[in-house]
Amino acid sequence: TDYATLSDDHTNVWFGIAGDIAYELELDNTFKIYPNLYIGYTWTKNQTQNELYSENLKNHTFGFFEISPALSAVKHIGSNWFGTLNIKYVNVLNADKNIKINDTTFELPTINGYTEYGLALEKHTENFVFRANINRHDGDLSGWAGGLNIKYVF
Repeated sequence: TDYATLSDDHTNVWFGIAGDIAYELELDNTFKIYPNLYIGYTWTKNQTQNELYSENLKNHTFGFFEISPALSAVKHIGSNWFGTLNIKYVNVLNADKNIKINDTTFELPTINGYTEYGLALEKHTENFVFRANINRHDGDLSGWAGGLNIKYVF
């Protein structure tokens, strides 16, 4: 969204609920495979105030479902180091096909299915998990993603 002034307000509220069902298959003491299924719903509420035109845009809320089967393979390398290979197919289904803004109807963009796969390296300590990952998306959504994460376990 282009901002006309610095005081424009484009606030979004997202609420979601999801479940991730997985099963652990232990091939040996150092190698596990996790087939899983993720199902979730996200609801989005937009509220936009445009100072330039002194009006509030009345936005319609919308939602979408995600259904994603996945498979993870985790290898314990040693000294609390773990390597992970992930692959999943993401299917996003719009619950609403259109939104209405100030009595004008707009078609929502759709994301068709795409495959996500990646590698991660983790180090576990007594209270922390350090993780670096790199992922690739191919399909209707394509590109690279990555991250560095620190998790405190209490």
